[in-house]
This record gives sequence, structure tokens and C-alpha cells, in this order.
Amino acid sequence: MAGLYIHIPFCKKKCNYCDFCSYVKDENTISLYLTALKREIDTLTTNHSPLSTIYIGGGTPSLLNLHQLEFLFGSLLKNLDFNKIEETSFECNPESITEEKLNILKNFGVSRLCFGLQSTKNEILSFLGRVHTFEDFLHKFEISRKLGFKNINIDLIYGIPGQSLDMWKETLKDVVKIKPEHLSIYCLSIEDGTEFQKMGVSVDENLSADMYEYAIDYLENEGYIQYEISNFSLAGFECKHNINYWQNGEYFGFGCSAVSYLNGVRKKNTSDLELYIKTSGKKTATEEMETNSYETILSEKIFLGLRMNKGIILTEEIENKYGQVINKFIEEGFLKLDSDRISLTKNGLFVSNRIFMEFV
Repeated sequence: MAGLYIHIPFCKKKCNYCDFCSYVKDENTISLYLTALKREIDTLTTNHSPLSTIYIGGGTPSLLNLHQLEFLFGSLLKNLDFNKIEETSFECNPESITEEKLNILKNFGVSRLCFGLQSTKNEILSFLGRVHTFEDFLHKFEISRKLGFKNINIDLIYGIPGQSLDMWKETLKDVVKIKPEHLSIYCLSIEDGTEFQKMGVSVDENLSADMYEYAIDYLENEGYIQYEISNFSLAGFECKHNINYWQNGEYFGFGCSAVSYLNGVRKKNTSDLELYIKTSGKKTATEEMETNSYETILSEKIFLGLRMNKGIILTEEIENKYGQVINKFIEEGFLKLDSDRISLTKNGLFVSNRIFMEFV
């Protein structure tokens, strides 16, 4: 079984921290993009593996108007049997999702909404460059519940300059109060080319670590299971699509900058929007392609699998190649061995990037 990712690279405004492939464009460009997306999907979906999950991300997919949403689901995905899809996720932002759009999503079988909230403090949202308020979010969340959406994820960011530990605690409390099924929490990182990088913004790593540690303990006490480094859910609401990534499963990626991984071959589409629109469905739309070696497959299996709290099975091949590294981290208290599985300890969560680099 494989996952399917569709990238909608359009936003009303690019956030100050964002380094994703996203653009602020007019309606005509968006329509041209959707036509190009259809061309790519029509070309590449013949004789594919059975699909188990769909994830529509961005950018801001909820920026699409009603006609464009109907085109996306009714035309692009017309050959898919949504009744056989275990999970269909759709990313949305409070300022652009509406009751009419939510009805379209519901009618086409979207089962999981992903709200980009980031903070419950309006002054923090403004600093991040977001174009919504917490009140906007609460209104749209309430509409989503009224329409019957029973699997909702909320994205939050911590480690933001001007965000105190007490503010972070209040944000978590405010969000848990409305009982979403899933929470994704990410530490702010300052990436090259972003507005924050140009502004010289920096992150207090010690304060960020305190925020992360508090979130782990608080969310666990509130009934949320941490099943991956940044992801927490109520029992049974883990994101199936992302778990497939972390288990190094196969997936199709359609759209500008999207990545596919099939039969050991990873292919990335061009990040050039105009080039993608002109060449989608052709080899010229491919920006990168590589066939993973045995060593790369094994390496990815380890550092992707270790992102999940249950870790990975310590096989003979892993022990033969990485036994010394694993034993070192066990002695340092960053990895633990339980029966035949290795996983990160709580201390290991805080230095996970250092650990993963040892397996690359």
C-alpha cells in the first residue's frame, strides 16, 4: 500500500518563518497549476500500487476557491475509490477555510483536517506573519465539528522570540480545552532565505527545550500519546499517512517540489512553478532522481524509524553495521533497548538530530 501526496503551493501571504515551496499568485496562475497537476496525475497513476492514504498539503490548500476545490477532487482524483482510502488529510488555514469549502471536503470524503494555528496568542501570530487570529480559528474549528469532522489536527510552534514559557503553557491549555484528536508541535527554526533569517531572528535553545519538555509531560497527562518526536494524538488517531513516511513506505508525490518514493527510487519534481506548469507529466519536470543503495535504505530505515516512540527492531544487519554507535548511545542514555527494539529515551528526544546524523 502506498500514500499519495498532492502539493498546493499557494498562500495568501508567505509567513516570516516559511521556507516551503509556496507562492502568492493570482487566480489564473492557480487554475493553470491545477491543469498541470491533472496532467501529471493522469500520466503517472496507471498501474499504481493500491493507495491507503491521501494528504493534500501546501502552501495553503484551503486557499482554493469552490470551483477549484471541486476540480481538484472531481477531476484530478476522479479515478480513486475514496471508500478504500483509510485516511484523507487536508491542510487548511483559518482565514481561507469556509463552511462552503468544508462541505465540499466532507462530500468528497476528506476524513482528517489539519489546521495551521501555530499559536493562540494574537501578538505571536502577528510576529510570525500569520493572517488570522485565534478567534478566527475557534470559529472555523466549531464549524468543522458542526459538519461532522471527527479527526482534526492542530499545528503549533514553540521557541518563538517573545513567547515565554507561561505563554506556551497557556497555548497548550487553550488548545487541549477544545479537544482536537491530534497535535503537531514544532520548534521554530530559522531557515536561509526566510524573512526571519533576513531580520536576524534567533531562537533560545534552552527555553525551547524547556517548552518541549513541558509539552511532552502536559499532553501525556491530558491523554495524548506521543507517538513521534513532534506528534501527539488521542488513541487511534495517529496520522497514518506520516507513519508510512517514517516506516520508509512507498508514496506518490504530485505537484511542484513534490517527492515520490517507489521501488527504491526517489524522485523530486521541480520547485520552479512556471517550469512545472509547462512541463508537468514530462521528464523535464523532474528536478532530482536517485536510486537508493542498500546502505541508504538501511540508514533511512533507522533514522526515520527512530523518530517514532516505538522505535525499530534491532535486526542482525543493523547490529552488524551500527552496533558500536547504538551501544554508545545506550551508554549515554539517549537510546534504550527493550527486548528486540531500540528507541529514543526522553533525553534522546532532545538530541535526536545528533543521533540521526550518526546513521546518515
